[in-house]
Amino acid sequence: MISVRLSDRQVAALDSVVKDGRYATRTEAVRRLLDEFTKQVEQAVLAREFRAAYATAPTEDEQAMHEFMDAAAEALLAGDGGRIARES
Repeated sequence: MISVRLSDRQVAALDSVVKDGRYATRTEAVRRLLDEFTKQVEQAVLAREFRAAYATAPTEDEQAMHEFMDAAAEALLAGDGGRIARES
């Protein structure tokens, strides 16, 4: 259990949503709104983690380019005259 001091404006907003019938009580309103806020924060964290992971993962084209460049470097180092075997 926690106690929270709210401004007059915040109390009026709670009273308004209760009066409109969106919530049965102030307590229900606070709990449900906090649940929604928590859900939004969790979704934002997941989205940020997804973007960070996607930004570091190469696309198929980038992966193919890396493999081609690796093969080219190996061919040059092996003395094959720069001939590179390409897959079609």
